[in-house]
Amino acid sequence: MLSVMTATCLAQLPGNLSVQQKHIDGVSGRRIPIKEYSVAPYRIAGYNTNADSNLLYLYLDGNSGNKHHIACIDIARDTLVYLNTIKGEIADVVGFRQYITRYDGKITDVYNTATGKKAWSVKGVLSTNDALHVGIAADGVGYDMRTGAALWDAKIDKRFGWGDVITPDTHSMLIAAGGLQYIDLRNGSGWHHELTTGSKDYTSMVVTNVLGTAAAVLLGAGTYVTEPDVVHGAHSAILETTNGYALAGMEEVIHVAPDGSLLWRQPLPVPTGASTIWQQGDTLYILARGFAKRNGKAVTFGQGYLSAINIDDGTFYYTTPVEENNVIYDADLVDGDVVLIGSASFYRINLQSGKILAAYRFGKEEDYLKDYTEWKDGKHCYLKTSLAEGRTLSDIYPGQYFLQSQYGDVLRLAANLKPAGTLAAKDMYGKMQLNDKLSVIYTGIKNSPVFIAKKDKQLMILEKIPNKVIGDKTISLINDKIIIADLSSF
Repeated sequence: MLSVMTATCLAQLPGNLSVQQKHIDGVSGRRIPIKEYSVAPYRIAGYNTNADSNLLYLYLDGNSGNKHHIACIDIARDTLVYLNTIKGEIADVVGFRQYITRYDGKITDVYNTATGKKAWSVKGVLSTNDALHVGIAADGVGYDMRTGAALWDAKIDKRFGWGDVITPDTHSMLIAAGGLQYIDLRNGSGWHHELTTGSKDYTSMVVTNVLGTAAAVLLGAGTYVTEPDVVHGAHSAILETTNGYALAGMEEVIHVAPDGSLLWRQPLPVPTGASTIWQQGDTLYILARGFAKRNGKAVTFGQGYLSAINIDDGTFYYTTPVEENNVIYDADLVDGDVVLIGSASFYRINLQSGKILAAYRFGKEEDYLKDYTEWKDGKHCYLKTSLAEGRTLSDIYPGQYFLQSQYGDVLRLAANLKPAGTLAAKDMYGKMQLNDKLSVIYTGIKNSPVFIAKKDKQLMILEKIPNKVIGDKTISLINDKIIIADLSSF
């Protein structure tokens, strides 16, 4: 798809870094200037960059044994800053502004991004705050990222892992770990409200073939758990409310003021696994999803339901249960209602009353519906024939819902949630804004080329959605090469 019009080798730099200036065929005869970076004889397995710098950090697969490399290149000067060897697999390498960390399942190695050299190591996973040069281990010990010296111990309950982390400001963090814990990263002080977020007693069956593409939605961000065979992830994400923070656990939901004082604590109606919570006006909504995690895999756990709670005092307005063993994959807010995709049925529930307005349970002949696990916003999806006109699915099929399967095709649902037809992946297009200038238009077929547009004008075709965008430049990793396309002149 990248048809080369011209190619000029700019440099064959030390460390086997090759930089080539090329032009590719764009849309309507446009010639798009690109730069192509490769590091022979290595394979570029991944990279990271910062939006405010011209440095790219490359993770290179080695060509012998378990030796791999970290390279840093300056894309403004086309120079190699360094190329250093690291030991072991690079799949768990994470790039940061000032530090690179690599976790091998037991030990985290810390590298300085300025030099690419290993600085120190620590047992377990490490979360970092570059502004304060602090790293926090799973057990709550804070380390100086420059030296590895222990600074303080916040004593985090790590039995069921870190379920969620948010940063209210530049010097603190909130963690869902055995409850809700606030840590001042400058000295390790803070507060903690206990909440059950997991269990060692597990008897339910493992969710397997019903997951489809929802596996990524269900599992979410990785969680570090120190003990095997425990149920974890039985909680919500941390919600920042209008006057504090809320967190739902397995047995209770709490609302905490910014200073750590408890506003209220309420028991949940039934044992609850993973949940999604949100605030709308003076109401806190809890959507229990009917699953948790065990050894990193989704398992059925708890009862699915929707509850509405007064955000000020914790009073329950209603609880609407959904049928047992119905894992809630996804949800969408539509005109004052919530529409749920379950592993066994679809629901539409009115948020104000909690009344089920429509429900459609899959019959035996409709097992295929379990493949449709992700809501698609009809206002940002197009048919192949309507893209040029700017007519979306919502324009063409007003009042309908759209679900996408793991294979890319889209199921249309009528207002009563009954299937109304399907749209083939090859006829579907989606649009995603990359920044305030650039957008990508893609098909429903996996691994298909994408169009890159600037202010809705299609400019070029790439093999896949760019990994990074900096201003008018797109950065992609394609066929072991870094491809940087410059669209500033269009």
